[in-house]
Amino acid sequence: MPSSSPASPSSCVITQRIRLDKFLANYTPYSRAEVKRLLKQNRVTIDNTTTKDGSIKLLPLENTVTLDNDVVNTVGPLYIALHKPQNVECSATPSHHSSVYDLIHNPDNPEKLAPFLIEKLRIAGRLDADTTGLVLLTNDGQWNHKITSPHKNCTKQYEVTLEKIITPEMIKILESPMQLHNESKPTQPAKVDVISSNVIHLFINEGKYHQVKRMIAAVDNKVIGLHRLAIGKITLNKNASCQHQAQPNTGHDLQLGHWRFLTPQEIQSI
Repeated sequence: MPSSSPASPSSCVITQRIRLDKFLANYTPYSRAEVKRLLKQNRVTIDNTTTKDGSIKLLPLENTVTLDNDVVNTVGPLYIALHKPQNVECSATPSHHSSVYDLIHNPDNPEKLAPFLIEKLRIAGRLDADTTGLVLLTNDGQWNHKITSPHKNCTKQYEVTLEKIITPEMIKILESPMQLHNESKPTQPAKVDVISSNVIHLFINEGKYHQVKRMIAAVDNKVIGLHRLAIGKITLNKNASCQHQAQPNTGHDLQLGHWRFLTPQEIQSI
């Protein structure tokens, strides 16, 4: 059952009564025959009550159906914001650490999503394992493209902690097109806001490999801390400051390692 929060997409939610067996066949990977077997094995509940009767009619907006203790969702397109900690990889097949997908599976998260739906999510703009902050995931390929394509001018905001003091000369170079090593084209001009002597907010429209770290290295400095605050008008939390774009006040403070569904306004802002 989809979350009652307005953040959950609901364009494909059933609003009329439907048989339990048909509901499960429509919204899980199982066939009608397989669903019959699952019911016999006492693996299905409605509102915390185990049932074997596939003919029961339910209202998905009112009744909660679980399969193997996982809530069966009826949403269509999915749009998720996640607060990524350090040492978590943006990959379905991580090499050295846990994956952001493991965080979405976390039963302690306030929002829930069935495992087969989690598998359909794709990351819209990856972060390095040592970088923290906002990660967006979706099963909507076109929406994903709007974020990741450099031609769509979707701004990403990073808080960058530097090894050395930031200088006006460094800012001038960062805010100009930069020809990075092994790149065929220079970067698009960035925008820099100075937060303190060695902390800046960097706004870029692209997502080249290790781009922020390479840009900072090119001005003879080094990144010692990197945190993504925003993608477009979508912020990690309501206190994130993105002075160069109007930010919707979502009222959501996202704890480290947790995720939430995006609001309709956030989805449409991309």
